[in-house]
Amino acid sequence: MAPCRGVSDKQHSWTRTASVLLAREVTCSICSNQFSAKGIQSHTRSCEKAAKAKKLQVQRRRQGINHTPLHAESAASTSSSQTNLKQINTPGLAGNSTREEIQHHDLDMDIDLERDIGVEAVSVIPALADSGPQIPPIGTYVRIQHHPSSKLPDKVYTLDEYLESRAREDTKSTLGLKKPDATVPKVHHKLPWFPFKTEADFDFAEFAHKYRLTNPQVDDHLRRMRSIWCKGGDMDLTFKSHHDIDAVLEAMREIGVKFMTKTSSAAYNDYTGEEVHVEFEYQVCSLLDVVRNVIRDPVLSRHIQWFPTRRFLIIDGKEQQFIDDVDCTLDWWTYQTIVAPIGGIYIPLMIYADGTQAYRFRGKKFHPIILRLAFLPSDIRNTTGKGGGTLIGWIPEIDMPATEKENVSFTDFRNKIVHIVLTDLFSTIRLSSQIGEPITGLDDVKRLLCIGVTTVSLDFEEATTFANTRGVKALFPCPICLVPHDALNVISEGDYSRTQEQSIKIYKETEPMLRRHGTITTAENVLKRHGLRPVRNSFWSIHNSDIHKAIAYDIGHGIDGGIAKRLILGVFEYLSNKFKDRRNLSIIDDRFSLLKAWTRWVHLEKITEVSYVDQKTWLCIFMRILGVVWDLEQDGRRSMKHILTCIRALACLRCILGIHFILNEHLNLAERFVKRFADSLPNAGRVLGHDLNIPKIHLLIDHAVDHIRRKGPLKDIGTMLGEHGHVEVHEDFEQVSGFESEKQVVKLRETRAMLQVIRERVDEYSRNEEGESSTPDNTLNPPRQNRRKTKALPLQPVLGSPQHKFPAWQLDQVDVTRSSQSEAFRNSCQQLLTYLKEKAASNVFPEIADNGNVQPYESLQLCYRSLSTQSHAWEYVHCSEQFYRRTRYDCVLVDCPSGQFFARLQGLYTCTVFKKLWSVARVTKLKPVQNQRSNVIGFPHVREERSGVWIDISCITRFVYEQPTFERRDEYFINDTMDSDMFLRLLVRSD
Repeated sequence: MAPCRGVSDKQHSWTRTASVLLAREVTCSICSNQFSAKGIQSHTRSCEKAAKAKKLQVQRRRQGINHTPLHAESAASTSSSQTNLKQINTPGLAGNSTREEIQHHDLDMDIDLERDIGVEAVSVIPALADSGPQIPPIGTYVRIQHHPSSKLPDKVYTLDEYLESRAREDTKSTLGLKKPDATVPKVHHKLPWFPFKTEADFDFAEFAHKYRLTNPQVDDHLRRMRSIWCKGGDMDLTFKSHHDIDAVLEAMREIGVKFMTKTSSAAYNDYTGEEVHVEFEYQVCSLLDVVRNVIRDPVLSRHIQWFPTRRFLIIDGKEQQFIDDVDCTLDWWTYQTIVAPIGGIYIPLMIYADGTQAYRFRGKKFHPIILRLAFLPSDIRNTTGKGGGTLIGWIPEIDMPATEKENVSFTDFRNKIVHIVLTDLFSTIRLSSQIGEPITGLDDVKRLLCIGVTTVSLDFEEATTFANTRGVKALFPCPICLVPHDALNVISEGDYSRTQEQSIKIYKETEPMLRRHGTITTAENVLKRHGLRPVRNSFWSIHNSDIHKAIAYDIGHGIDGGIAKRLILGVFEYLSNKFKDRRNLSIIDDRFSLLKAWTRWVHLEKITEVSYVDQKTWLCIFMRILGVVWDLEQDGRRSMKHILTCIRALACLRCILGIHFILNEHLNLAERFVKRFADSLPNAGRVLGHDLNIPKIHLLIDHAVDHIRRKGPLKDIGTMLGEHGHVEVHEDFEQVSGFESEKQVVKLRETRAMLQVIRERVDEYSRNEEGESSTPDNTLNPPRQNRRKTKALPLQPVLGSPQHKFPAWQLDQVDVTRSSQSEAFRNSCQQLLTYLKEKAASNVFPEIADNGNVQPYESLQLCYRSLSTQSHAWEYVHCSEQFYRRTRYDCVLVDCPSGQFFARLQGLYTCTVFKKLWSVARVTKLKPVQNQRSNVIGFPHVREERSGVWIDISCITRFVYEQPTFERRDEYFINDTMDSDMFLRLLVRSD
């Protein structure tokens, strides 16, 4: 199949696919006549309406009762809310869809090859005809375009109003981004702590579970309360031992989402050719129950974003689209357009599965599956606790015998196990993905929910398993596209995308040959030519989902713990001649010890003795390594520049991909650095002696930018160790005995979830008893761990750590301790007075009040608007001889009317002149140095000047991270890749 060239051709290919799908003949499920797929929906509704009317007439004749027509619902109720939709019984999107039967042992499925599952295969519904609100020509605004299914008009807000609504804890916002339910339900039982007998019973059980008390500890606490602490007094606690608590917790778990323990088996041919059957056990829960519980939760339901949006940033009349969450991306919008004709609301699921060292316990490796609900805000779904990442099942880990390491049949067998588990996991949403699931929320609105999977965040190895592709050594190893193995590190000029329809078709053609003796080899060769395995994919049973398009680029696994780690280890090996001479490694350690700490990253004194570190530590090393090793060579070879160029390009690309508030211009910029990184790979690979033609690099240069456009910021669709369930699952392992660990962990998860529900009921009951409002503002957000209260940030710099005042004339005697010359400011006091005279535009020479004293300070709090998040942030800079036993005279970015420059703080002062308090700083400028080395490294190369100047502290924009060049004492590199905001600010300089 010849690839389609260019982005526009890619869009045309999807249009052609949509035309083919809509032009096919399908059978009406009611009248059994053949019609075009393009008009099947309208015809089905007409047939269904006629059949209902006929059935109603028959009933009236038989019973003589005048019934109200089933379809005559109140028009006012269906149009009053964005989520009030008529319940329409329809065969779904595919009129010719066949019944899907699943059997675990051989994973048989009757797969509909013609159903609509392609992203972008359906034209987007045009926007509302309303011209929308008027936008002022001057200023910064955000325009929100709601999906036409929501029946909401466009809205425009200022940027600050929009950002405030996103960060505000009170969800009663007028922006309409997350419309709260109109009512708050009452507790479901007369006593909210049901099934506990008393509130004290519930509180003690919650206390014991929260602090992980063992059974002997629980019994000892109960004994002391009865015999010592509450002896002779009233006590509502009815528990006598831990057995009583276990019984109530068991009854409580029956109310919530239950995990089902299932047993299945699969077979493979061992190295001798003999068939081996393996029986395994696994735990899964109902995805439909998880979604239903969140929709009916009195707290989480307030945060649900039912429909996707498009968001535009407007600066002085110029508009460009931006992405800051998964609810304003292309995939969700397209899938919602597909289900809109049947009155459905698309519910996107985000799945993550990874077997990392976080899940190694007592010599065994566990592989959990974590679910995130995309219709919840990112600050809820990306954390632990209620509404965050939810454990929904376990993938059994089958140990590989030493004799089967090269056995392809055993690898296929392990893939089959994964899809057996996923088939059971998806069993409850298969039907709802096609025809919808009617669910009534707490606001008494019935919605037709079409559940699908839009994002599957995995490491490369797991991605090949979920997509059933053959892995690293295959002819086409990528689970997303059909780029050949020898072109993984080259930017693809055409569209080689895999589609689920193609995979299904190829498998259906080879399936009969796989079951006949003598044709198995032929079938496997056909599958190998497309990089597929002879295993049926569980994702094929879900409508409006495509596993090849759902796989998301994971920035944590891809760059932070993958490519960056590979390059760093390659640099170490290159500089030490494969560790025969460790002199250069000692130099690297010595240089790292001189770097200053920064709160955003881990500070390491030594880095060459690492065995296993997490991906955040690898990224921390990577962001600092460029300025440390730039001048190190081995045996006089001059090839280091190729390595430096590659590291620089990747660091810049990481900054762009880490942006939270992504504009179109950011994505265009990312594509530039993708090309720069791809061009540097061949030379860097030859120098390092490593093959950089690996799938993780291909996923970065070919798919990362596209995934941001379609799925959202990489911080939302990727994973980081410690997020959404990692911490809780890891802590749960510490409580289990080691026997049937998976069952014990899921029991702990069930217990925690139900205790949170009862706690909300009890708290609401207590507020009502005290006569307080049933909907206080502080209950609108679900409990989340490590949630910080927002505080108002000062828009102007604020001085801190005041010192003793001294006469202004002593400024001439204050040494510039961090300057390379270590000499005093000459005529510093006179320069200060001259500066204040010019600032005040006065003809009178100033005099300093308060007996001529000035007030020194040692720190400065800066508030700035981050270019990567568009929100306000703050940080501290220091100007002190002793700060944690080290001298800290920080460097800052100064933005004055005369221009932008780097400077080092030498003093922070306030003084009163002209009856006004002035806040000033004494700085030495860092003058840019242009040379060939700077062009290779990419960092701004600066040299500190001898003389100093006075500036107003309001001109100080941000702290900048400088590190020595290790060549001259007065020369430094400005590390602009320490965070995305600084990189964007200094992009012109660094480019």
